[in-house]
Amino acid sequence: MRSNHRPSLCVLMQLLVLMVGMTPALAGQVQLAWDAPDSSTPPAGYTLYYWQEPTGVPQSVDIGPQTTYTLDGLVNGAT
Repeated sequence: MRSNHRPSLCVLMQLLVLMVGMTPALAGQVQLAWDAPDSSTPPAGYTLYYWQEPTGVPQSVDIGPQTTYTLDGLVNGAT
């Protein structure tokens, strides 16, 4: 005797595999800090350049004269 549940079990397993494979991209952040240069004329401001895999598209942020910055909107686990 054949079970009528076999096709629905296969569909359920396929959906489960798809759901496990589609993990959401969670936003991460990194806190950066640096020392100002030892000079009589401090810089007018800093620009932070970065890129993130997998796109590798260069991006920049104008930070101003501060020496700390929190960069957010990053993908957890990406380099």
